[in-house]
Amino acid sequence: MSIGALLHCDGQAPSIGELRSLVAGRHGATATLSTILDVQGPRWVRRSPDIDRQVREQVLPGDADPGAAAVAAQHEPYLPDMPPWELRLLRREGRPGYAVFYRASHGVQDFGAIARVLELLFAETPPDAAGSAAVVPSLATPVPPTLGERLSAARMQHRSIRRSGIWPPKQYGYGYDQAHHWTTVPSAVVRAVARAYGGSGNDVYVSAVMSAVSDWWAQQLPGESLSPTDVLVAVNIRAPGEAEVPGNLVTMAGISLPPGSWQERMAAMVAATAVLRSPGHREAMRQRALERSEWLADLAAEWGQRPQGEVATSHFVLRAPLLIGADPVVAMDPVTFLPPGNPVATLSLSYRGRTSVQFVTDNALPGMDTLAERWAAGVQDLAAGLPESTGAGQPADR
Repeated sequence: MSIGALLHCDGQAPSIGELRSLVAGRHGATATLSTILDVQGPRWVRRSPDIDRQVREQVLPGDADPGAAAVAAQHEPYLPDMPPWELRLLRREGRPGYAVFYRASHGVQDFGAIARVLELLFAETPPDAAGSAAVVPSLATPVPPTLGERLSAARMQHRSIRRSGIWPPKQYGYGYDQAHHWTTVPSAVVRAVARAYGGSGNDVYVSAVMSAVSDWWAQQLPGESLSPTDVLVAVNIRAPGEAEVPGNLVTMAGISLPPGSWQERMAAMVAATAVLRSPGHREAMRQRALERSEWLADLAAEWGQRPQGEVATSHFVLRAPLLIGADPVVAMDPVTFLPPGNPVATLSLSYRGRTSVQFVTDNALPGMDTLAERWAAGVQDLAAGLPESTGAGQPADR
């Protein structure tokens, strides 16, 4: 199972030789690109990548969608015995602009590791480890958690493997076909809502996902006594000293949001995640995850074994401007997968004032292809309902 990012550029695409030279000159900055996961041996094994085969070019018809090409690439196997990542140059015949798709096995790279790879490969001046989007700065000097923070962290992590029992709806079940949809909103809109409620961009994103899912449920399953309340939230536990470390330095928090309006659910989300803004609480979650070697496990395989059946979310902010050669990366879209037994997985990525969210849904659940549209409209409505004094041009916030 793979995750990745689709980078969009204007102008003339570089030659594949130029892109390979760029990667060859920089890939040594992170061990992540030279690591494989050996499940039979010492876990992490150094292995030099084959740049000529792992940096590829794909020419698309002029009317093709690079997002669809990225989704199709997700299903292709990685080179055997090579570090499981690929960089693919996507250019369309007769069309200006191009895209570059970076994907990696989720067992070797979480999105924090991917963010660091993108910074080191493509930032004109890569940020140092402490300033990387991959890490949690407060973990540089761990704050000893209190007993209350340890208990709260344990509850959140336990809820992440608990099943609510409402998925899939008995009327439908799950299938094998999936739908992939992206939507975008200005990051300033997300920040404005976050500030008004005293929360973060992640709070806006997650609460709006659950509101969109709940609206779908009410419309598709009228009369049902139960409704979706549980959501899985990815929590980054990567310390600055681990910016270039492979693996999954992430843990899951289970959060329950009561039924209500979009505004009520947003307020409930801010209240529920207040503890995550405590350095001691984050350290408690990290300690528990590392004790269970969760960061060394193939998270994708682990998800496949868990009877989760819940909505999954993950959010990242990438601040360093990226370049492909001399071409600025003007936009970026996240690419994720739907773990078995889950109704919907989402991944949010904020870059250059644009927040892009991918929704991956099960086609056996009719109407779920509307979630992306519902999410974007709902976030805009939340912003429109704010007092006029709430500006949208303040500094970025996660």
